[in-house]
Amino acid sequence: MKRILILLISLIFVTSLSIVFTGCGASSGPTGAVITDPVPEIGEMVLVPSGDFRMGSQPFTFDADENPLHTVMLDAYYINIYEVTNAEYASFLNDSVTGGVHHYWYEMEITQTADGFKATPGLEKYPVRYVNHENATAYADWLGGSLPTEAQWEKAARGPGNERHFPWGNHIYSGQANYDNPDGLVEVGIATGRSYYGCFDMAGNVWEWTADWYQANYYQYSPRDNPPGPLTGEIKSVRGGGYMNYNVEQLRCAERQAVLPEKRYPDLGFRCVIDSADYVLEFNER
Repeated sequence: MKRILILLISLIFVTSLSIVFTGCGASSGPTGAVITDPVPEIGEMVLVPSGDFRMGSQPFTFDADENPLHTVMLDAYYINIYEVTNAEYASFLNDSVTGGVHHYWYEMEITQTADGFKATPGLEKYPVRYVNHENATAYADWLGGSLPTEAQWEKAARGPGNERHFPWGNHIYSGQANYDNPDGLVEVGIATGRSYYGCFDMAGNVWEWTADWYQANYYQYSPRDNPPGPLTGEIKSVRGGGYMNYNVEQLRCAERQAVLPEKRYPDLGFRCVIDSADYVLEFNER
């Protein structure tokens, strides 16, 4: 039921290339209509249209594993506007218990009651954390989607064509991202910086798992169209930076980090994608 509601709500929000997302810290998006507050509901997705974008960084500019700057062509897909929250993950846990499957939750801000799993009161809209790659993948499967590839994640953060350092531009101003914060996490969407397509917290709050195995030189031979990431590996790529990072360079759209897939961290969460064809098919079946 949770998955169906997410899809139904999300389709209402789907827009064409003519949309601009406004608000404090928003970047200049495609010209056309303006979407104003209230902000989208938790769990919604936004369409990232098919087309190309510039991925990575110029040589000798930032980290070597971001080289070379190259053009990537992606098919259309949908991506979560927000990082997956404690409340959403609790719904997944409840649905999994019904199906006889038990997933890890012990370090998360989630409690088990007689009525099932519930997010800790007051933390419902905080990003879920202490999820390893298997947990994040299982949630994405339950949703009917997957974790984003590195290319999908970076395009959703950076937008087409433009080589923005951060999801909204080349500088970070106060309130745009939750980083270098000794007080920890904030609710998803509290930081005002939005990506070109209207996604929140693609810089800061929690790092986000991707589907890809990490390989430092992958950009040197990756295919131009829908790069899937290396076929094998031992460590996974994570993106976006987190609240613990004090160096703003770690919040850049092109920044890549590697984490063992079984690891769990207090500043690591995720968001999901759904292929555009699968999204429409699943919606129409209901």
